[in-house]
Amino acid sequence: MMFDLELDEEQKMLVDSIDRYTANMVNKAYRDADEEGQLPEDLVKAGWDFGLLPSSIPEEYGGFGEYSAVTGALAMEAFAYGDLALSLSIASPGLVALPIMLAGSEDQKAKYLPSFCVEFPPHVTAALTEPNVLFDPRELTTTAQRCTDGYTLNGVKSYVPMANSADTILIYANENGHTQGFLVPGDSPGLEVGEREKLMGIRALPTYSLSLVDCHVPIENKLGREESLDFDLILNHHRVALGAAAVGLAKAGCVYACDYAKNRVQFGEPIAHRQSI
Repeated sequence: MMFDLELDEEQKMLVDSIDRYTANMVNKAYRDADEEGQLPEDLVKAGWDFGLLPSSIPEEYGGFGEYSAVTGALAMEAFAYGDLALSLSIASPGLVALPIMLAGSEDQKAKYLPSFCVEFPPHVTAALTEPNVLFDPRELTTTAQRCTDGYTLNGVKSYVPMANSADTILIYANENGHTQGFLVPGDSPGLEVGEREKLMGIRALPTYSLSLVDCHVPIENKLGREESLDFDLILNHHRVALGAAAVGLAKAGCVYACDYAKNRVQFGEPIAHRQSI
């Protein structure tokens, strides 16, 4: 079977538009954002205005119904070429919207998905990673115990983006050996957001630890309700996006290194003249 690797016209226009956004806006702001530990709101809003997530959501929930993993990967690569922290911030609403779209119940789709198709994205995030050596997303230490009218969550999460301002957090937990998702309101009793974590390289993206102590979640907030969650489906979609972001970041690093080598002069000539460089 032959695969056509040529971009269609809409994909070319999207990548070109993000490239211009990066050149005209991001390149002027990313260094200050990293040093100050905060992304300019207008920069994030301009990235959201490309409409990548709303265009992926089905029409019956207010989107355009044009979901494409290829288009998403192209966009993530282009965003990350400009700045990784910014690209992760722009993509963070998708940490909740995409799993709901792929695995949520009809009630959950009707309740949550329309809020991702408006001018300003909702304050949501997801919590998967745990502060454990050899972390395995299929063997979480955060647990979900079935109770009479829902679930009780206990455990610790780390590197949760923008958890301090999230109205809803999609928390992944271990239920009888299987990774399941739970839509937890940010002000739920038993859910505590820790101090902002100190990062290297993406300091403009605020991430936090979470602790869960007997945090109660109604049964209707389990992702997919009573259906068993196809966690690998969600995980693979996120891996494609993160892989694309890594490619964009690597390309930016290569371009930066080449330009530096051509302009850095030592012993009377650019260091790019040295064979080892």
